[in-house]
Amino acid sequence: MVQKLIFASILGAVIGYITNWLAIKMLFRPHHEKRIGGIRVPFTPGLIPKEQGRIAKSVGEAIGSHLLTNETMVEALKTNGVNEKFKKWVEVKILEIQRSSISLGEQIKKIVGTSYEKLVCFAKSKIANIIISTIKKDNFKNQIENVIINGVKKQLSKSPQVLLEKDNYKKLREKINVEMKNYKDSQEFKDLLFTLTSGKINELENSDKTLEEIIPISIISTIKVYVYNKNYDISMAIKDMLKDDKINQKIRDAIKGMMGSNLNPMIAMFLNADVIYEKISSVIEHELDKEDTQKNIALFINDLFDKILEGKASNIFSSMSKEAKDKSIKQLCELITEKIIDNKLFDEIIKLLELKIGNKESIEEMLTDLDLDYEQTLRDFIRIRINYLSENKKIEEKVYFYVDGSLNKILNMNLDQITAGKETKICKIASNASEVMFDKFVTNKAGDFIEAFNIKKIVEDKINSFEVSFAEEIILEIASKELSAITWLGALLGFIMGFLSTLIASI
Repeated sequence: MVQKLIFASILGAVIGYITNWLAIKMLFRPHHEKRIGGIRVPFTPGLIPKEQGRIAKSVGEAIGSHLLTNETMVEALKTNGVNEKFKKWVEVKILEIQRSSISLGEQIKKIVGTSYEKLVCFAKSKIANIIISTIKKDNFKNQIENVIINGVKKQLSKSPQVLLEKDNYKKLREKINVEMKNYKDSQEFKDLLFTLTSGKINELENSDKTLEEIIPISIISTIKVYVYNKNYDISMAIKDMLKDDKINQKIRDAIKGMMGSNLNPMIAMFLNADVIYEKISSVIEHELDKEDTQKNIALFINDLFDKILEGKASNIFSSMSKEAKDKSIKQLCELITEKIIDNKLFDEIIKLLELKIGNKESIEEMLTDLDLDYEQTLRDFIRIRINYLSENKKIEEKVYFYVDGSLNKILNMNLDQITAGKETKICKIASNASEVMFDKFVTNKAGDFIEAFNIKKIVEDKINSFEVSFAEEIILEIASKELSAITWLGALLGFIMGFLSTLIASI
């Protein structure tokens, strides 16, 4: 009886062990379907090879939906020091780039490879087009216009005295002065003055105006006052004239003529013209020394001047021959150019203008006093020039030319030259920028970025790509103890069942 119990128990244990061992093996084997005579052998392939796709999908679903979720991955990026590692990586790369002796273009070429030329051409074209389109915008034109206007206003707010003290103005002043003096002495100016004077005289000759109507009253009054104030000088001048030999002789001849024509010859024989002249001359000189006589002479001259002014200008000029008139005009022009418009006059005119300009608080005030709407005029001029330049094809060509040259120059610069003396600052800026960018990326875009990975699909595809033997090896490596325990549990259960079944049968 005991032997039966032992045998049955051992047999049950062997059967239980083999059954569980075989069941575990059938999970993985055979790897492929087996057929005999075209009939599929049951339980082939094994459970795991047969259901590999479903298992892969389930595992991928579990990992993607419950383990490596978007929220989990984003949280991991925030809390696992990834930001600091990224920041350190950026700093290291920036330092490497700064210390390299290659050009900026070569560094970009390393990054983009064969697309470098296309990228550079695209960048040049894009930059040039942006500049050109910006130039053509009304907003840009208004800004340029305002910048120029404000700059001009700033200069116009200065005192005109600042301009008068500049060396450039002094040179200009000297040049203008020289040019005016040269023009005054030129034949061109003399001809112009002669023509203008002749024209005015011709107008007077054909008019009914008197000299009094033509000559300004202020000039007439000035002349009369001058004559009256100079009465003594005029009287003394008359005395000097009487002492002149030629005038003496003419007066003597006149006295003789008068005596011969108006007196009886008998009486005239007893009279001496020289004696009479001496008497008359003595009386005249005596009278000319009197103040009343001097004033009366001045009044007489002014009365005579009034009589002349009452005459018509046409009578004076029409009585003159063309030659005499031209000669008089020429002499008048010479008098004007030599005695009136002299070099000193130019200097005084310029000084007077400078004084008036210098007394203004600003150049703008000076322009305002001249009733010039300089701002609107300037705006119109600037806008016309800006519109012309913005639509000019040559400007577009210049923009492309300078963008091409400038970008080539930048690309050919060595990185160590570009960053020289600014290494620490650039590194700090790049580091801070990378930190901010990483934070923004993780906060705003990391979820979408991770979702685009489709972790479920990645896990599923990866499991499906495994060989069944590799999956078996992984599972056995992970659960070898558990599977061994299950096998021995089968043996234990078989042992118990064999023992109990034999024991019950013997009763």
